[in-house]
Amino acid sequence: MDIRLITRHLVRQPELVAFAQRRVAFALSRFSDLVRGIDIRLDDINGPRGGMGLTCLVRLRLVHGGEISIEHPASSPEAAIAHGVGRMASRLRRLVSRHQDHR
Repeated sequence: MDIRLITRHLVRQPELVAFAQRRVAFALSRFSDLVRGIDIRLDDINGPRGGMGLTCLVRLRLVHGGEISIEHPASSPEAAIAHGVGRMASRLRRLVSRHQDHR
C-alpha cells in the first residue's frame, strides 16, 4: 500500500510522516488487499492565526479502480490524520459490508 503525506503551508516533519504511516497501518491493515494507495493532504488555511485552521483530505485509491475521499477540519496535524484515517476506515468497512450483503 502506497502512503503519501502531502502538506501545504505546513512543515513536513519526519515524525508526522511516521505517525501517518502508523495510523494508516493500524486502521487499514485488514483491507490491504483492497487498497492500492492512500493520500493524506494537510492544508493550513489559517496560517499563523491558529485555531481550527487545518483541513485534512484523505483520498483512498482502490485496487479495482475508484476512489473514496474524506475531508474534515482539525486544530492539529496529528488530530487531523487520526480522525481522517479513522473516518476512512469506517467508510471502507461500511462499503465492504454492503458489498458482502449484496452477494
